[in-house]
Amino acid sequence: MSAKVKVLDTLATYTDGAWSCENKEIEKLLNLFIPDFSGADPNTDQTAAQYVADTYAGEIISVEEMPAIDGVIY
Repeated sequence: MSAKVKVLDTLATYTDGAWSCENKEIEKLLNLFIPDFSGADPNTDQTAAQYVADTYAGEIISVEEMPAIDGVIY
């Protein structure tokens, strides 16, 4: 899954636990402050995107929906 945010006039993508974008300084900053995720968090991509949007006055562009697993309580 992945999430995309616009932060500091740059489009950044969160995939497989890391941020990437064309501006390597912003990429480095975002990767320094990835929040600790709860084991009960069913969509860490959404959590990471929301953290960036809240912390850096960014905007969430898209988040791929995480499919729920039947029988799992989140």
